[in-house]
Amino acid sequence: MLKRFPHTGTIIINSEISNENGIPTISKIELLVKGRYEPSGQSKALDYSAKWYCDKLDLTPYEADGKSFKFNGKQFKIVQLFNYQSHCEIWLE
Repeated sequence: MLKRFPHTGTIIINSEISNENGIPTISKIELLVKGRYEPSGQSKALDYSAKWYCDKLDLTPYEADGKSFKFNGKQFKIVQLFNYQSHCEIWLE
């Protein structure tokens, strides 16, 4: 049985940066996020398969779209990240 709260997940952001010689290097940033994992029901009308609720993050909404999210040995794709005034909501696929 999975505990309801708190959980720890990881947002993985890979970005490609070109140095002064024009050689691209891949930068990998891993952000540990404590929050609550909520799997959705089996409704096919939803745009996500699970949600992650956590404290507000210092990420812009589109910066995390399409990036990887790891939790409990599973790898998810971030559909959308919403920063509200009091918390953050991450839709996972």
